[in-house]
Amino acid sequence: MQNIWKLRFFCFFQGLIPAYVIERLFWEHRGMTVIQVVYTEIIVLRVGKPTVLIVG
Repeated sequence: MQNIWKLRFFCFFQGLIPAYVIERLFWEHRGMTVIQVVYTEIIVLRVGKPTVLIVG
């Protein structure tokens, strides 16, 4: 039973790595720096819905 939880834990976090890389490439393609991405995520979490951030 303990091995099943380890396997679920491993699979969950293994799926997050490609998602993070894809998101990072998405922001980089649009010319946003890391700090701008952090600010954007803070705004989205604070407002509770996706917002448009105009960079530029």
